[in-house]
Amino acid sequence: MRPKYGAAVVSLDELGGLCAAARSRNLTIIQCHGCFDFLHYGHLLHFSEAAALGDILVVTVTADDHVRKGAGRPLYGQDVRASFVAALQPVDYVAISPYPTASEAIGVIQPELFVKGGDYHEDDPRLAQERAAVERAGGELRCLSAPAYSSTDLIQRLGDR
Repeated sequence: MRPKYGAAVVSLDELGGLCAAARSRNLTIIQCHGCFDFLHYGHLLHFSEAAALGDILVVTVTADDHVRKGAGRPLYGQDVRASFVAALQPVDYVAISPYPTASEAIGVIQPELFVKGGDYHEDDPRLAQERAAVERAGGELRCLSAPAYSSTDLIQRLGDR
């Protein structure tokens, strides 16, 4: 299902259809979601570890209108961010999510696993919403052990120089 050069960037609805077709062939769908504004080594580790858990890794990227990372963010527009993510080898498909939270994108994709990075903690209120959404879809949420890196922290540190 992987395109010849990099991952395909498709609409969220199209991605939902591709995932349904893949599931009908007993393939396991893994989903990651985020802003991915400033790609770094932690993202590559995260996507690599997530991809190893199933057959197809899909990544949903938060639309510009819903990025709440502070003034001047996102640094890059949604199309550029989606293209950056699509260029990474572990990723099979990318879609820009027009919704304010990951929960809506989870409902469209219905992944077997929704994967979060090592920087998320069980007491994060977003995890409860995302866990409920993925469980409604018949899947599970998993937090990975990859070392925590944060684009926001990196950008703040660069701004302090």
